[in-house]
Amino acid sequence: MLAPKDFTPEMLHPLGKNDYDWHPERSPEGPITIVISSADKAMYVYRNGDPIGRASVEVSGKGLSGREKLGNHVFTMLEGTTGKPSQFTPKHEEARWMRVTSEGKAVDTDTLASRLHFSPDFADKLANELKPGTTVIVTDYPAIRNPVTQSDVFAAK
Repeated sequence: MLAPKDFTPEMLHPLGKNDYDWHPERSPEGPITIVISSADKAMYVYRNGDPIGRASVEVSGKGLSGREKLGNHVFTMLEGTTGKPSQFTPKHEEARWMRVTSEGKAVDTDTLASRLHFSPDFADKLANELKPGTTVIVTDYPAIRNPVTQSDVFAAK
């Protein structure tokens, strides 16, 4: 796992379409890292390594391999905006992003973003927290160590 702390079992209950958990108060200041996993069909948001949110993610279209894969990429948020409305939340302008690295063929952020679908309400809340230096990791690998089933959640209570 890329972050030092895992989500609790309560935070790992299965999410339905457009479901999310959002608790920015768990870590009110510091750098944000977002991990988007096509394997988990989820987005995980960390601040200072502490999990502050997650959302279900649907991946549309076919990737370069002809399957619903995203590839493995890292992006960082730059200063300023593009002047266009965000694809995820029209209340915000689209941020400027720089590709740091990609595995295989590089994909631009607009193409990648057009394939991701998640709660507009979550997108708005997340956009309010983003600052230059935010890192986004996109992967086709699972992002959590121990996926939790619904029965595991109930057993933990």
